[in-house]
Amino acid sequence: MRISTVSEKPEQQVLKSAKNIVLGKDRPPILTQILLLVALMCFCYYFFWNGLRIVALNYVSNLEDGGDAQGVINALGAKFSIDEPIKAFKLYGMGMMASWGAALLGMAFVWRRKVWAYYIFFLGMLAAFLCPIIFLSLKYFMGGIDWVDYVIPPVLIGLFYLSMMRLRKLKEKAEMAKLA
Repeated sequence: MRISTVSEKPEQQVLKSAKNIVLGKDRPPILTQILLLVALMCFCYYFFWNGLRIVALNYVSNLEDGGDAQGVINALGAKFSIDEPIKAFKLYGMGMMASWGAALLGMAFVWRRKVWAYYIFFLGMLAAFLCPIIFLSLKYFMGGIDWVDYVIPPVLIGLFYLSMMRLRKLKEKAEMAKLA
């Protein structure tokens, strides 16, 4: 912990202590930081978008023209062979939020340079990629989701894999230097 010559407010000290506990004192390499920033932006987009989806689906029946909205959702479900589409889309949203939550947990430990954290991130991304198939249908996965949902999880998995290989090499070099 650094010693400050300027007196800090207690709130600032608590925030710095919490940051050190969560992220640690050391920073990862700059490329890993950029990768984590991009992944964090993706997390925010997907997590909050799916949260809004769940809220909207919970309150669609309370709308003045809620029957029309439910009709559109049911038609979408019929098009892609989804039984009980409102329930299925809610479960899909919760599954996506859980998947991205696991990815966020992995990201926090990737910052701390833990190799096992990459595997948590990989599981979260794999689950996010497969959520449309698991909760909706393969037909929806093939024709109903946007191209971005096909691209982002595999690209992040690939980039994090490269980062993990780089971290492993750095750790091997550090171990070899200790032995020499």
